[in-house]
Amino acid sequence: MLTCQLRRDNAAVAVAADPATIVGVAAECAPWIIADYGATALTRAWTISTGPGSRPAGGGWLPVPTTPPGPGEPRRCLKVNAGQRLIALQAGPGPWAVRFTLRLVRALIRRQQHAEGEMFLHAGAVIVGGAGIAVAAPQRSGKTTTLLALLEHATVTGTPAAFVSNDDLSIRSAGGVVTGHGWPRGVEIRRDMLPSLGGIGARLAAAESAAGATPGSLHLRPSRLAQLAGSVLASSTPLRLLVFPRFARPGEPAHLRRLPAARAIRLLATHLRRPDEAEDWLDPYFTVPGQALSTAAITALGGVPAVAAVSAAADLPATAAALTALAADPDATVLP
Repeated sequence: MLTCQLRRDNAAVAVAADPATIVGVAAECAPWIIADYGATALTRAWTISTGPGSRPAGGGWLPVPTTPPGPGEPRRCLKVNAGQRLIALQAGPGPWAVRFTLRLVRALIRRQQHAEGEMFLHAGAVIVGGAGIAVAAPQRSGKTTTLLALLEHATVTGTPAAFVSNDDLSIRSAGGVVTGHGWPRGVEIRRDMLPSLGGIGARLAAAESAAGATPGSLHLRPSRLAQLAGSVLASSTPLRLLVFPRFARPGEPAHLRRLPAARAIRLLATHLRRPDEAEDWLDPYFTVPGQALSTAAITALGGVPAVAAVSAAADLPATAAALTALAADPDATVLP
């Protein structure tokens, strides 16, 4: 058994497992959550133990209620010792041990960050030319398509770019700077939008989907998406622009519209999500942030310039160019 700590800022989780599982979890977490193999043990950190040595010993252990496994998933066995902050996972070796451990690591660290006031949004983010752009929208409204169009614009113009997140972004404000943080999570892309995305669309169309994609979609690991986009991965970015996209109605011209701060805050509130929904059995063991912290995080985003972006598929290159210009200079006068 090998032990390492997985960290993001002040949050940490220890994992004890066989070396292959540890290496697999660390690879999936990077760059958003960093593995530290030489860290000093933290007395109050949660520890996940998996593999043959994970069978609970002594008292204080409670079984975790089982949930129906997803398609093709094996069942897992979980027990928790809240007094010692220990979780025993029995899932067998191999890729499922990595996947189940990753889910627990993510759930534990997200709850720690939430307790300090970090808010979670159904949103994504990229960095283009050093400027962080967050994109928030309901499903099938153009969020992922807009993010990919921004990465394609960066490739065409030779601008450095990085992928942060597709639909799982957390935000924190400190010192007047609002930072968006990504999380290790697969990316699902609608295949019907790929023809409108130029070179990146062609490369994605030819890519092999990872397991778990919904019909009509492509499922990729973030590292594979970044490779196909000609970009890199980034764990976080200060936000320079908030974008609320939607697809144009028939006959509606493409346009950008600046949004007042109050309107942007109201829209962002509709995209708030819980830190984690899959492992809700953990909720009683963590502090819920006070209303003041929650309000402060959302209100701080009101200071980030925001725009509504309406475009049809054919308008995506011009829209991406205009959004990139606005992120670089919020006072720029640009229209797609």
